[in-house]
Amino acid sequence: MSYGFLKLEGSPPLAGPVEHVGDMILLRTRSDMTKAEFAELHEGHLETNGMIERIALESSEISQDGRYSTDLTLRRLPPES
Repeated sequence: MSYGFLKLEGSPPLAGPVEHVGDMILLRTRSDMTKAEFAELHEGHLETNGMIERIALESSEISQDGRYSTDLTLRRLPPES
């Protein structure tokens, strides 16, 4: 598991541990944003291990981890041309 920095268009930067599973990415983060606020966000960029990927936000759920408040499911997007 690595650490990532997420910037969704229209939101403050978020950070936390990242788990890559195929084209999907799970980011656990601390945020005071509500599920409704996350629902308004769609695309952004994720930096992990020095690489920057374009992503789309698929879903947000309350984390069951205990240390983090939100689990974000992200989908990789093709690079911008």
